[in-house]
Amino acid sequence: MAEAVHWYRRIRPGLESDFALCVEHALDRISERPESFPLVHAEVRRALLRRFPYGVLFRIRQHDIEILAVFHLRRDPANLACTITVRP
Repeated sequence: MAEAVHWYRRIRPGLESDFALCVEHALDRISERPESFPLVHAEVRRALLRRFPYGVLFRIRQHDIEILAVFHLRRDPANLACTITVRP
């Protein structure tokens, strides 16, 4: 996410704040209804950001939600698989 914030700040000052708000909104939606988001890999679900080409990848655990990544949707999915398998 830090990389994306930096990128959007360079594109247009203030845009990074819009991006952060979109991520926060997605996290709120996830916390309200985590099971409503589609499975994209094994037990990993994805919430799409509005206005930006990113998804929040997460897993539902017994008592919490584990955020795995804020992932650009046009990046190589092989990077996604690597993120998921390396995570403890």
